[in-house]
Amino acid sequence: MPTNETQCTGSCNCTPNPLNSGNWHSESTLGRSNSPSNAEPPYASLSPSPSPNPECKISFIIPIITKEWKEATFDATTNLDTNCEKQDVVWSIRGDAHGSTIDQNGVVTFGDPAHITIMAECGSDNGDIMDLIIGRVRIMFQYQDAIPGILTDVTDETVNVEVGNLIEVEAEIQPIQFRNQGTNYAWGVTEEILKNYDTKAESDPIKPVLPADYQKEWMEFHWINGGFKTCLVTVRFNGILLSAQTNFDVYRPAGRIIGTIVHGPWVEDPDPTDLARFWVGAANVKFERQGAFPTGDTCWTQMLDFYQLTVNTVPPTRDPGDGLTSGLDNQFVYGPKGTTQLQTGDTPGVQPLLKGRDFSEIGVGIQATMYLMYRSYVRKSRWVVLRGINWSASVKAAYNPASKKFQVVMPPGVPWMADSDFDEIMPPNWKRKIFTVGSHQ
Repeated sequence: MPTNETQCTGSCNCTPNPLNSGNWHSESTLGRSNSPSNAEPPYASLSPSPSPNPECKISFIIPIITKEWKEATFDATTNLDTNCEKQDVVWSIRGDAHGSTIDQNGVVTFGDPAHITIMAECGSDNGDIMDLIIGRVRIMFQYQDAIPGILTDVTDETVNVEVGNLIEVEAEIQPIQFRNQGTNYAWGVTEEILKNYDTKAESDPIKPVLPADYQKEWMEFHWINGGFKTCLVTVRFNGILLSAQTNFDVYRPAGRIIGTIVHGPWVEDPDPTDLARFWVGAANVKFERQGAFPTGDTCWTQMLDFYQLTVNTVPPTRDPGDGLTSGLDNQFVYGPKGTTQLQTGDTPGVQPLLKGRDFSEIGVGIQATMYLMYRSYVRKSRWVVLRGINWSASVKAAYNPASKKFQVVMPPGVPWMADSDFDEIMPPNWKRKIFTVGSHQ
């Protein structure tokens, strides 16, 4: 907040007064007092013009400011002596007042942002004037159900939104003469925000908000977590500070994932001559969504912590798919597109496309996390994550010369499913897509 010292030019008296919160700033165009460098916006910085008669000078007190634009007031008093009694002073606003008023106690009620001139007279040739520019900054918000480009003033209000909703805010300065004068902007936003989440990206879908994004006239982002949030903008130009704030109540739906292991490793080898029906499976797992989501869609996204495919032949060779890797399992929307999926599943396995049966061992291992994703029905909304659950499975099958078939040789204890899901805020991020073999149900 401003300090209790204000320096004025000329011979005026300046009486300090506490400054309350708000988004006002008043500046004299005829010379400005030295405002404290650590002032928290808004503040008032006032100086009288030179007066030909020192017997009646205007002495200004720092404004007492409220958050309501029309109710912000400050006191203006006189430097009294025997020739200029207080009750003899006549106060007025010279010229266009732009909605501002002044009473005969010297209390000014600000109207619209504008340049006004306050005048105090004490006798026919005894007066003083003060030129003021009254300015403010407002936070303008783009409602996504409104016409694009039609912004709404939400300063000091609370806006209801959902996680993933595109937030478009802009700082609007009034009057217009305050704009484009070397203006610097600084936004402050309650955290857990992203600039974008590009689910079509081959890699690095998370696009963070960069430091430069906080220094523009406008910002675009979305929240990835719910709760009560604050958005503040501070504008600085020519040493003047203006600020405005608005609040957002961000809704985040609750959901749960129930994971189930249907059965463990198995081999399908009905006919030694029929490779099309040959399958080595690691597990059959199911995932079910719980919760109500009336305001948006859900989908499933699976990330692979590792995926390893092994095929040993006689003589030993390596299958092109062999190796340890991690990434997005096939595509962002796991399973059928275009529907709100209540459940999904996976049956990781391998079906080697080798001629003949000249391999001795075949296996697959997987460690994965299945995520429940949500996207609001509001236009331009992004996908956000709600929950995740970890699971793993592996299998190894070996050829049995006696039966001329493959059989599972992996020891017991797999597959594995976490006892419960977990809350997650940061959406899945990948460096590559892995096109696995298996059934995505």
